[in-house]
Amino acid sequence: VKFVFLIPFYWLGVSKSALMAIFQMIIKPHYWEKTHHGMHIEKSPAAAKSYMSKKPALQPNLWVTESIFLIGATIFGNVLNFLYNAYLSRVLTLPDFGLISLFGSFQYLSSVFVYALSSTVTHRSAYLLGKYNIVAGGFLALVRKRAIYLSFLIACFWIVITPLLANFFQSRTIMPFIIFTPMWVITTAAAVNTGFLTGNHRFRTVSLIIIADAIAKFVLTVIFVRLHLYGYIYAIIPLSMLIGLAI
Repeated sequence: VKFVFLIPFYWLGVSKSALMAIFQMIIKPHYWEKTHHGMHIEKSPAAAKSYMSKKPALQPNLWVTESIFLIGATIFGNVLNFLYNAYLSRVLTLPDFGLISLFGSFQYLSSVFVYALSSTVTHRSAYLLGKYNIVAGGFLALVRKRAIYLSFLIACFWIVITPLLANFFQSRTIMPFIIFTPMWVITTAAAVNTGFLTGNHRFRTVSLIIIADAIAKFVLTVIFVRLHLYGYIYAIIPLSMLIGLAI
């Protein structure tokens, strides 16, 4: 987590790798730029069979199924998020929609730190599962407690600076910023949970969270608009994430 500020350099490296992959896919489509994974060390069939017997079965069919389910859930979530923005753009005034977009930007910026936290939890959970073959519930409880405590402090700081933010972004009232406050705590808790689930190969559960979050966001938006609760639309993002967190 302490190296989170190096994430932009990581993105640069990933971008470079992606460009290299596209280039190689065109000129060398069958080239695999990876290190050898051990099977080349022993040449005899008996040695290879012995090596294979030491590894646990990976159940490839299950992994493929859950991977496809996760990809489908991600696509479905992106489509609903697009519909959410398109619907709000038609029913809100331009200043109100601009403020909603601002909170979406805040959420996106927070994802830099939240992604680092989630990836750290994923790595540690996978390590404990691989080495000791256990689901480290104690590790989850400890990390979640510390992360929520830190996010609570961030939320308190957010409340303190809401008058400054409202004035800077020319909002008529500070209430949208106050209503949005729980997002900091909920996002952090969700990141820890998602990282833990991913590290323990619970991809189907992660997919259900993505779907539930997207559906809840869109449905709550329609309900709030139909009931003319425009002043509470800013609570939709925290509420939808809370529903996903409950899963």
